[in-house]
Amino acid sequence: MKKINFETIKKIDYILVFLAGIIAAIFLLVFLVSEIVDSIPRRHNPPNIQIIDKDDPAAKDVEFEELVDFYEKLKDVYVFSVKTRAIKADELESDESMLKGAFANSLQYSANDDGLINFIFVKDGKESKLFSFKGYIYKSCLATKDKCDFNIYAVIKEDSDSDKKLTSKDRISLYVSDYDGTKLEEVSPEIYNFCFVEKNMFIFTERQDNILSFYEYDGNSRTKKFIKEVEQKEGEKSIEMTKYAPILIRPDYEL
Repeated sequence: MKKINFETIKKIDYILVFLAGIIAAIFLLVFLVSEIVDSIPRRHNPPNIQIIDKDDPAAKDVEFEELVDFYEKLKDVYVFSVKTRAIKADELESDESMLKGAFANSLQYSANDDGLINFIFVKDGKESKLFSFKGYIYKSCLATKDKCDFNIYAVIKEDSDSDKKLTSKDRISLYVSDYDGTKLEEVSPEIYNFCFVEKNMFIFTERQDNILSFYEYDGNSRTKKFIKEVEQKEGEKSIEMTKYAPILIRPDYEL
C-alpha cells in the first residue's frame, strides 16, 4: 500500500484554492462591469412619430378613428387611453436601446403609448376627456406613490418645425392635473428638460434664444419658481419622468 504524500496533497490544495480565487475574481469582475455598464446612459435616436396625411394615397388603408382602451386605475378613477393610427412611430434605429438597463438621454419612447392623443377619466359613473384639443402625449406620469400625487403630461400640440413628424425638435408643452384629470393647467408652453428632485417636486427648463432658464415646480402648492438662467447653446432635450435624475450642465458651456 502506497504512503500518502502529504506534500503532494498540500500542493494540490494550494492549486485548487488558487484556481477558486481566480474564478471568484472573474465572477466579481463580470458582476462589477455589468453593474457599471447598466448604470451608464445609452443614447439612441428619439422615436420618429410620423403624421399620416389621410389624403395621401399611401395612407388609404390607415384607420383614422380614435381607439379607446383601458389604461390604468388611480384610486377611485378608471383611466382610458385614446389613440389614433394617424400617428405612427417608426422603429428606433439603434439596437443599443434594446440592451438590458439601457435608457435614453433624450425623450423616452414606449410602444404602449404609440399614437396616444388623450386620456378619458371615469369617476362615479361620469367621464371626461383630459384635453379639449388634439395633440400627441409624448410622455406622461400618472399619480404614483413614489413620485407625485398628481398627473404630469409632456404634449406636442403641433408639428412646429413642419417636417411632417412629431419629434423632440417640436415644441413640447408641460401640463399637470389632479389624479382624476381635473384642474388641468399648463405649466410651460415649451420645455427642454425635466427631472424629479423629490416627491411632488420637479425641475424643468425653458429656452429663449441661447438663454436656458431653470424652474422648480412644487406640486403641493402648485407653484412655479424661477431658480436661475444660463447662456448656452441649444442641445438635446432631456425629459425624464421615470426616475429621479439630475439635469446636467456640461462644463464646456459658458455660465
